[in-house]
Amino acid sequence: MPIRKYKSINEMPDERWYPAGSEELFEAIERTWNLAESILPRTFPPGLTKYRSAQALKLNKEQRALKAQAKYWRSQTE
Repeated sequence: MPIRKYKSINEMPDERWYPAGSEELFEAIERTWNLAESILPRTFPPGLTKYRSAQALKLNKEQRALKAQAKYWRSQTE
């Protein structure tokens, strides 16, 4: 599939894969969300967590992301 570059939005063709508001569009969006969820589900710890600083929040967020990635790769090798 060729890559097309445009200098502005006005040069882009006004074609859409699905008409706005159509049932097919909503089904395509749902399939995309389901694919993303199956690849790497979003997980949040239960309850409310307070952090002493923004750095602690960032560290916790990074650790959760690493755990989720490790879980995903383990599931792919099984």
